[in-house]
Amino acid sequence: MLYELFRTELQEKTMPGMFSKFPAYEDRNKWDNLDKDLRAHIIREAEEIIGYRWPRFKASDYADYYRNGSRKSYDEVFKAVFDPLTKLAVAECVEGKGRFLDDIANGIWARCEDTSWVHTGHLQHYGEETIPIPDGEYMDLRCCSTGMQLAMIHRLLGSRLREWSPVLTDRIEKEIKVRILDRYIKTDQWWTNFEEGHTINNWNTHCNKCVIVTALIIEKDRDRLLTIMEKACRSLDIFLSIYHEDGACNEGPGYWKGASLVFLGSLHLIADIYGTDLNEVVDNRIRNMGNYIYKVLIYEDWYMGYADGNGRNPMYDAKLFITGDFLGDRRMMNMALDVFKRNEARGVFYENFIYDIYDYLEYITAYSKLKEKSCDATDRSYYLKNAVLADSHIFAARMEEGSEKGFFIGIKGGNNDESHNHNDMGCPYVYYNGEPVIIDVGAGMYTIKTFSPERYDIWTMQSGWHSLPELNGYPQSAGENFRSEDFEWKDDGTVASASMDVSQAYPDEADVSLFKRSISLDRGLGAVTLEDRVVLNSLKGESVFHITLKDRPFIIEAGLVGIKNRDGLIKLTYDSSLLECSIEEKSLLDDEKLFDSWGSMIHRFNFKPLKQSREYLLRFGISLERENQNEQQ
Repeated sequence: MLYELFRTELQEKTMPGMFSKFPAYEDRNKWDNLDKDLRAHIIREAEEIIGYRWPRFKASDYADYYRNGSRKSYDEVFKAVFDPLTKLAVAECVEGKGRFLDDIANGIWARCEDTSWVHTGHLQHYGEETIPIPDGEYMDLRCCSTGMQLAMIHRLLGSRLREWSPVLTDRIEKEIKVRILDRYIKTDQWWTNFEEGHTINNWNTHCNKCVIVTALIIEKDRDRLLTIMEKACRSLDIFLSIYHEDGACNEGPGYWKGASLVFLGSLHLIADIYGTDLNEVVDNRIRNMGNYIYKVLIYEDWYMGYADGNGRNPMYDAKLFITGDFLGDRRMMNMALDVFKRNEARGVFYENFIYDIYDYLEYITAYSKLKEKSCDATDRSYYLKNAVLADSHIFAARMEEGSEKGFFIGIKGGNNDESHNHNDMGCPYVYYNGEPVIIDVGAGMYTIKTFSPERYDIWTMQSGWHSLPELNGYPQSAGENFRSEDFEWKDDGTVASASMDVSQAYPDEADVSLFKRSISLDRGLGAVTLEDRVVLNSLKGESVFHITLKDRPFIIEAGLVGIKNRDGLIKLTYDSSLLECSIEEKSLLDDEKLFDSWGSMIHRFNFKPLKQSREYLLRFGISLERENQNEQQ
């Protein structure tokens, strides 16, 4: 798609220095006319780091990952060098007084002096070193991000930096040429996906977009620039090729921001830079890649958060709005405005895990428009009554369109070899009034174990913590052949339901003939039913059924358990003549990422059959008993 577009239309338009996405420092009118509150915030943040002592990466920051499995020391230093440089550079553009130039120069110098820009956790893609070698052919997420950051600073402040010292701009150009542009031309990195056998995921989109921006700013040789652009378009086409018509991101909503959203952002960038109308290129699949995000939305920051995302997944406002505008998706734009309003209420001007300078500038230049439009009432139809991603076996339904009130249900299928995979075929989601009841925990803090052969020793990756049973003593297994089948759904307006057979997600040793999982929402009754029909070919081990919860449950009586909710008591019923129930607690105090989403503890129901059998038909009913029984549903 993009490669063909490049060959037929973009190639002849491609010229060095054609990047013009954001105003340079000299365009004082645009910088001086930014929103006054935003200007004050940007300048205030930079003032706090005048005289900044730039930390340097130590060999031990890299080695710690291989000694104790933790990325924390490296990540803390990376953020401490990356974020301040963006803040200072943008503040200098905004204020225009030269107050921040010394610190910017020091930051540029520090980054250029780094032996490598590679992330410690990504060295494993390039060999067995535990610290980077000076001539390593590294080109990972952080390398590409750093290259783009320096290129953007060169583009914004090039004239001011040359006045300070031309050595700075020359050094930026040299380091980017060697570490990014030459390397991209000469090597096929695994994430370009020109060779089979490598995962196609957000590395492709993030790295390619960074390279495109960097090359359009820095590369002076037109033939080299053509080579880079052609290669990036071919690589992005490969990324697009793995998407089904439904547009679902197999990396989940947490990584959608770095995968599908960045792909869409790359299309928008190309359309802007080249002055090209991409309406004929943006087909139904690509539009679905965008609207996927509100199809898996539960409420505000809560999503059907499968794979390695967080439980809570803060969304970008400006980028979401810009993409919605590009796609002509009014629901996405309204969703973005609601995110913006929530951020504004919290006093948050920009929310991202790092200060990506491209994203930050998109936010800044869109801010006034977002602020103006956010004053109007937004249509909340992005809270869909139901959403079906048929190719990916994902279903969601709620009580009514445009509202989080009442029950939300969801179920997720697919296969157990997806990018950032968890063994989660058939994982259910149940929320009430936007509050979590039955949850997908998501991933904890990344360690060396996360991306190793021991990945599925981590409890958050296991099916038993995704409200799925062990059958004949076996949980689900990882691999492309372990998948859901026979996905069906219906919604007659009153009852919405979906089902799938997840027997193939279990290993042969489990000897599972059928495991049909169903979830339904009866809008008339305001009730949810989770049903499991299991047929085993033989009885050779113990089966145990699990349901994972955010809040602490308690046993009311045999066959009835309760979970306190802010709106009343969630009741879960089960057949006590078939099952006995116990409650398990899991502390999250040692994992900052999980704690931020769920608090100090989550819980799990363990339902053990009173008599092990080759066949089970189990139903779990979920409803709300309000404290005031006369209150309307």
